[in-house]
Amino acid sequence: MTVESRLPVVGLLVIYYDSYLQAAVRNFSTLLRRGGGEPVIVVIDNSPLDRRQQMPCPVAAYVRGDNRLREFSAWNQGLAMCREMGWLDRPAAFVFANDTFCHHNRYGWLTRQMLSRQIRDARMQDAAPTLWGERHGLGVAYSIGGMAADFWVSTYLFGVHPNHWRDATGLIPESLVDCRAQQFDELFDAWQASENLRRHVLSWLGLAGPNMTRWYGAKQPAAAGHAAMLTKAACILAEKYVAARGVGEGLGVEDVFSSPAWRQIRRLESRPGDT
Repeated sequence: MTVESRLPVVGLLVIYYDSYLQAAVRNFSTLLRRGGGEPVIVVIDNSPLDRRQQMPCPVAAYVRGDNRLREFSAWNQGLAMCREMGWLDRPAAFVFANDTFCHHNRYGWLTRQMLSRQIRDARMQDAAPTLWGERHGLGVAYSIGGMAADFWVSTYLFGVHPNHWRDATGLIPESLVDCRAQQFDELFDAWQASENLRRHVLSWLGLAGPNMTRWYGAKQPAAAGHAAMLTKAACILAEKYVAARGVGEGLGVEDVFSSPAWRQIRRLESRPGDT
C-alpha cells in the first residue's frame, strides 16, 4: 500500500503549562510525521492566555479551551473544530494527547518508535476500528455510565481509528463535563461508577486504600484542595469512560506496549524532556 493511499492523521493536542508548550507541540508534530504523511494538528489551549503566536511549528487550527474538565472538555472542543473543518466527514486516524505526554511519561527512543509504528498501522485503509494506547487494568471488571470494561487506556496519548466517534458530540457527554459535584459520592453517582472503581479512584488520589502506585500529585492531597481533587477524580473517571465506551461500541483494543520485554526496556527511558 502506498503512502498516498493511507488514511490522513488528525492530532488533537491540549496544552496548558507555559513550560511545556514548546516541547509538547514540537514533539507531537514530529511524532505524527513519523507516523507518515502530513498531519492535521489541532491545538486546544486551556490556559487563560491566547498563545497562538507561540506555536513552534504550523498547526491547522488553534482553539481556545475553557478548561471545564481539563483535557476532556478540550478534546470535545477540538472535535467540534474538526467537524467545522470537515475532518469528521471522512475516514482518518485520530490521535489525542495532552502536553504531559512527553513530560510526565516516559518518552525516549523506544516509546517514540512504538507510537509512530502504531500511528502508521492506524493509517491503513482497512484498519479495524480500534482504541489504542498504553493499556492498564484493575484485574476485575468495573462499570461506569452503564458500561463495563476491565481495562483502560492512558489518555496522555491515545488514538482511535478510523474516526469511530465521528457522529458523537465528543469523547465525554457534555452533561458529565459540566457536572459540578461538591462531594466524591455525588461525583461517583453522577458518573454511575461501580464500587470497585470508586475505591480505585480514591486510592490513586491518595485519599483512601492501601499503599500502592499513585498519581504523582497525590503526595499531599490536602494541599491540592478539595475542588482540585474532585476535578482530578472526574478526569480519572473520564479516562475509564472512554475505554468502557469503546468496549460497548465494539472497538478493538491495542496495547502499544504489550511486549513484556519492551516494557522492561522502556523503564530505562527518562520522563521529561524535549527530543
